[in-house]
Amino acid sequence: MKKTMKIVPSGLAFTTLIGSGAYTVNAQSIYQPANQPDTVQATSVQTDEEIIKALTPYVEVKDGKIYLNEDYKNSVTISDDVISNITEYMSELNKSVDAGEVVINEDLTVTETNKAFTTASSGTSYKLHWWGVTMTMNNKDATEFAQTLQNTGGATVGAATISRFIPSPPTVLVSTIAGVIGGAGVSLGNRIDSKNKGKGVKIEFKITGPIVYSR
Repeated sequence: MKKTMKIVPSGLAFTTLIGSGAYTVNAQSIYQPANQPDTVQATSVQTDEEIIKALTPYVEVKDGKIYLNEDYKNSVTISDDVISNITEYMSELNKSVDAGEVVINEDLTVTETNKAFTTASSGTSYKLHWWGVTMTMNNKDATEFAQTLQNTGGATVGAATISRFIPSPPTVLVSTIAGVIGGAGVSLGNRIDSKNKGKGVKIEFKITGPIVYSR
């Protein structure tokens, strides 16, 4: 079940849990004009998407590396756990920059420089983002990936599993997918099964957790 949070009117703050942390937004400053009357209906938004939307203006590229400008604290309050996940992922991206594996562009897109990394199986493709990884799988690969996760018994997914679908995966890809899944492989496998309607799935491994979409 997707977690949602409801924006309250008149500049009041609201808080909802994201993974292990709380996320608080000043509703008036982000969602309503300053002179908006209190009678305006509240808007429901998806939590993880809202975090990314709220933080994107504060993500910066300096000397080819990516950072989070702490000025975000003037607009939103996000738990230390969530911010730690974000900055750790950025650190992994920056290590990949140092290793010559990726280039982080001014528009926050991530380009891989090693062609071996971009060669996935015929049924799987992926893309790196500043907030995580998107992986798209056809029916065959999605079914096999789901079964593999269901058979993990809660064990951490590693490079051996991921390389079955993405040969020679870059380190940042493995660490991100493994970190987001954690010990919840069985649950994710079940969700992939549920969303796969015979055409495969798209999985977003976000800094706040995995989301599975039907294709």
